[in-house]
Amino acid sequence: MDERKELVEFLKKAGEDELLTIEEDLGEGFYRLNIKEAEKRQAKHDIRSVEDALLELLRNSRDAKATHIFVASTKKGSDLREITVLDDGEGIPPSLWEKVFEPRVTSRLFDLIEDEFGIHGRGMALYAIKLHAKESRVMLSEPGKGCSIRIVFDLKEIPERKDQSVKPKLVREKGELRLKGGVKNIWRTLLEFSLSHPHLQIYHGSPAEIAATLRELSLKGALDGSFLSEAAIWSTGSEARERFAQWGIILSERNAYRVIGGEIDSLEPLTQSFFSLEKEKKVYLHIDQEDLEEIKEKTREIVEEIAGRYFLTVTQLNISQKGKKLHLTISLEDIEEIG
Repeated sequence: MDERKELVEFLKKAGEDELLTIEEDLGEGFYRLNIKEAEKRQAKHDIRSVEDALLELLRNSRDAKATHIFVASTKKGSDLREITVLDDGEGIPPSLWEKVFEPRVTSRLFDLIEDEFGIHGRGMALYAIKLHAKESRVMLSEPGKGCSIRIVFDLKEIPERKDQSVKPKLVREKGELRLKGGVKNIWRTLLEFSLSHPHLQIYHGSPAEIAATLRELSLKGALDGSFLSEAAIWSTGSEARERFAQWGIILSERNAYRVIGGEIDSLEPLTQSFFSLEKEKKVYLHIDQEDLEEIKEKTREIVEEIAGRYFLTVTQLNISQKGKKLHLTISLEDIEEIG
């Protein structure tokens, strides 16, 4: 037996299956992967960017029947992205905080979901995130009390979109609000999910902004029933800083005192601040080309009818759109001159 075969046999006997990716050598350069390796490769394929990971966390909160989802996101230097997602959903028992990051662990035994974002419910999402993350853990959760999950990504290992400040524009097409432009960054991921789930109150901001929002909503009683409501009872900045840190929201001492003092503005939910025509001033009108042509033709009919009374006819009619304004240019000539 040569040295290579001896090494393989030794590893098999030692039970080091993670070091062996092959279940069977089929010959001619073909192999059958073992189940663990196949799962790992599929899971890594499922998550290709920070934005993909965030989407899976949002879907988990939705499936847990949350009504409020809070996303605290911050970038440390050029290489680390820290994301904490908190919700008031069904929660996870403490005994399962680590196991939920293992493959095939799911609460959806008979209810596989296929939504506009793909298939969900295979018990692979958190496992896939863990494979890519520098840190991934449940910070706090109890059945019926909500959940907080903190993920830290090394951007040298898993990328995110470079320009995270770009927001897509809101346009109205065929009576519906849609997103236009921008890049597939964290903002767009959140906004697309919000648009698809208008019943969810989703908040996104810095750790300090999310802390201020949790504080205000808990004081109003909006988070009663979840552990998030505890933010209402903290009376000092030092207590708030310590407790928020336990939830995965890291604050400076100064910001913790500002949160307790009400000095940091709370956030509006994305569905309100970004999708409401009454509250969002920068809503861009966009009329489909098909509808522009209809406006053009009906305008031509009306003008032709009236112009004919003056022995005039329309020789050219152009329509263009700029922001919330439509520009019509109509050229008229005498009917006799044309004839």
